[in-house]
Amino acid sequence: MNVRKLLMPVIVLTVCGAITAILVANRPEAKQRETTPPVLYVQTLIAESRDERFLIRAQGTVGPRVETTLVSEVSGQVVDRAASFVAGGFFRKGDILLEIDPRNYRAEVARTEAMVAQSRTAIARELVLAGRPADDWQRLRNLSVDDAEMEQLALRKPGLAQALAELESASAMVEKARGDLERTRIRAPYDGLVRTRLADIGQFVNAGTPLAETFAIDRAEVRVPLRQADLPFLELPPPGADPARTDPPAVTLEADIGGERHQWSGRLVRTEEVFDPRSQVLYGVVEVDDPYGLHSAGEGAAVPLRVGTFVSVRIEGREAFDVIRLPRYALQPGERVWIVTEEDTIEPRDVDIARRDEAWVWIAGGLEPGTRVSVTSVANPIAGTPVRVTQDLDRNVVSGAGR
Repeated sequence: MNVRKLLMPVIVLTVCGAITAILVANRPEAKQRETTPPVLYVQTLIAESRDERFLIRAQGTVGPRVETTLVSEVSGQVVDRAASFVAGGFFRKGDILLEIDPRNYRAEVARTEAMVAQSRTAIARELVLAGRPADDWQRLRNLSVDDAEMEQLALRKPGLAQALAELESASAMVEKARGDLERTRIRAPYDGLVRTRLADIGQFVNAGTPLAETFAIDRAEVRVPLRQADLPFLELPPPGADPARTDPPAVTLEADIGGERHQWSGRLVRTEEVFDPRSQVLYGVVEVDDPYGLHSAGEGAAVPLRVGTFVSVRIEGREAFDVIRLPRYALQPGERVWIVTEEDTIEPRDVDIARRDEAWVWIAGGLEPGTRVSVTSVANPIAGTPVRVTQDLDRNVVSGAGR
């Protein structure tokens, strides 16, 4: 009985081993299967070489070229004002905007003119009285009496000098009185527009009282920030140059007004020549002629470029020759792009960058014209990976397409 118990495990193990050997001997031969690597679907852009004029983009707010606070130079009550002397009212140079009560100033002119007449009468009297003493003084000189002071008194020269001085003083007072009378009429210093009216009919104003805030409308200015990276691509006017004697860069301004996109033309006339210490940008000044279109009224006239409008600015920069423009997102880290070969695989190309901005990159070398450039972002691309081109994009594809 004990022998059976000992043999049973041995028999079971022997039988299992035999079965295993039979199965291993009769197993099917393993077949190798070739795997096809995955195909990437990409969009491409055909590289084209051409001459490009760089455009520098910025933004700014339209402001006046000249802004003035009109101040009264005389005191009195405002008795009249022009119909255009309201907020938003247009006026021409020399227009009378306000009139201060002139009665006291007219009276002052009459008083000082009377003083001038009195001074002239005094001079005439002194000249008549000086005629007889001159004969007497000649007789004293014949008697060898030589006294300079006696000569002055005898010829009534002190009285004549006093009368002349009084005439000069009276004439100066007349000029001042006439000037004060003229200043009771507040005239426009230029063609402009009233921003804020600060005085009106019936109000008493003193000398120095602000009357209105105005600005000129012959030209408007836009202060635009220029980054240091953009300066090499701009032909900036030399410091202190007269814009009338230079050829400043042309500028296009754009703004959405009433749901429509409008454009205006301007020019970059100068820079402020100082970098902002916080943002490290150099501010340029763009001028726009006749922003309100007063000299181009009629059919086809542009929409007024009102002061305070926020505009996008495109400044014409330097010209580059034989460069290839690609969307910024086509450039991969390390200043390289991925091209699609004739065998429909992707390969990297290191390129030389002439310029880049938020939307585009300009390539000056390392890429041949006619090359198909992949503009599809691929995570961890591997050289030689097969691709299938789903679309050849137009060269003028907008930035952001094909991401």
